[in-house]
Amino acid sequence: MTLVVGVPGRQIVVLDCWFVCSANVNVKFQTSTGLVDLTGYAYCIQNGGVVLPFSAGGWFATAPGDSLIINLATGVAIGGSLTYTLV
Repeated sequence: MTLVVGVPGRQIVVLDCWFVCSANVNVKFQTSTGLVDLTGYAYCIQNGGVVLPFSAGGWFATAPGDSLIINLATGVAIGGSLTYTLV
């Protein structure tokens, strides 16, 4: 699922994020060109999740022009938010 659509020549840098999963699921972030992994899997249990606190330098970034993708190993609902900047 695309979270943020890429902007030509700009990188999406994730500064913070959190999410909670409605059931057991593996979650990772990817960049859209070739679906390159930006993170490894976070192994979440039902009603569990992940918090990445604010990092001024960012946690990870897409390639220039790429979109930010979240990959769920199975069709499970998750909710959350993220803060990003374009560089």
